[in-house]
Amino acid sequence: MQEKTMRTKPTSSGAQDKPKANDPCGQRTSGMGTAAEVPGMVRMRKTKPFFERPSASRTAGTAVLGSASSSAPPGLVEALAQAGLGGTAASEAALRHVAERRAEELVEHLEEVVGEGKLLDAGWLQMGKEEIRKKLAEIFTGYLLEIHQIVQVSDVFNDLSVPCRTWRRPWADALVAAHHARQLWAPHLAVAQDFSQLNALGLGCIVLDGMVPPQLAADAHAELEQMAQDGKLSDFSQSTCNPGSRHLWLRFAGPGSDGDGLVPPALATLGDALAGLPGALEERAREVQLSSPRLRIVPNLMAATYGPGSHYVPHKDMYSGGSCGFENTRMLTILCYLNPHWRPGDGGELRVFNTLREAPASPGPGRRVPELLQITADHSESTTTTSHGEAFVDVEPLLGRIVIFRSREVWHGIQPSKAPRRWAVTLWVLADGQPE
Repeated sequence: MQEKTMRTKPTSSGAQDKPKANDPCGQRTSGMGTAAEVPGMVRMRKTKPFFERPSASRTAGTAVLGSASSSAPPGLVEALAQAGLGGTAASEAALRHVAERRAEELVEHLEEVVGEGKLLDAGWLQMGKEEIRKKLAEIFTGYLLEIHQIVQVSDVFNDLSVPCRTWRRPWADALVAAHHARQLWAPHLAVAQDFSQLNALGLGCIVLDGMVPPQLAADAHAELEQMAQDGKLSDFSQSTCNPGSRHLWLRFAGPGSDGDGLVPPALATLGDALAGLPGALEERAREVQLSSPRLRIVPNLMAATYGPGSHYVPHKDMYSGGSCGFENTRMLTILCYLNPHWRPGDGGELRVFNTLREAPASPGPGRRVPELLQITADHSESTTTTSHGEAFVDVEPLLGRIVIFRSREVWHGIQPSKAPRRWAVTLWVLADGQPE
């Protein structure tokens, strides 16, 4: 691992080196659905993993799939209620009605909301009242539809997920220590042990080496190579954010994990084991009295490969949420690299940047929409602007290396690959909106 401080330059593709917080690159690989909906998705068979798990844990980890009522973030549900929509069952017509009614109310009292130091700057006065009404109604409708969509997507994920505390694996429990929880959830309190370069950046990020049995990692790599040869990968990405990459979705447990397209056992074993890490981190945080979110597992891996020249510009692993900035419910990104022949000079390193927090440039409506709609529910991330700084750490994609970081906060990218294929599997861990 190398620690460097430098000014990041645009990539050869012409992509900008500092995408905005709502840059669409943050959601390029965020879709997740059934095998029919997602190109390259393969359903997994259930296999007995190398990492032995007690039968009680297995039962707990699968029996509760889809049993809870909702995993939607409570703040978003409350935001809908505060807008007078009652909850997740609101229709699109009801959303539009609320948006238009509030726009009409504001237009009748423009002097209270427009002007220096107020919710809308004086530039709005250059428009007529009807134009202002239509513009506000359009903004409010988009904002409310966005909240509603995220809540609905969360409910879909809930049917395919379990609380991570029910997915406990002895391997993960033995691996994760208290200092890992501190590095992730309270880096300012962590004592530098492994990979102090990341600690110096003040990020919620940990690197774990030597924990995945080398033979298992090599077998998983061989299985991915075989699936690539069998044509199971997606088409090459045409995005300017991650040009040339290809991916494959792998569902390793729960409804829909059985089917004709069986996934080889090493990847099933690896996915099941990685899914035990969030529960272990939750438990260690609780033991040392660290504040950390409750988490939820969707048992899907995304395998991605980058060939010569492929790269990923700096981004965060979240839905960008359009102009309003609402994020999805991802909390943790867990990566495992599967590159047995990687050598320095092969490229494809994970580049992790420090984060710069910036004050809003102006009190524009995109940042003041909640107040204009009289919503006070907790959704602070929707109004926070960040960008990445110039300091970074490069993490080599070594065989079996695991990297865990906070999806919503850590700016990262992938350096251009020079190898024929650079492999990683990713497990995204969601916020659990369920009450205790």
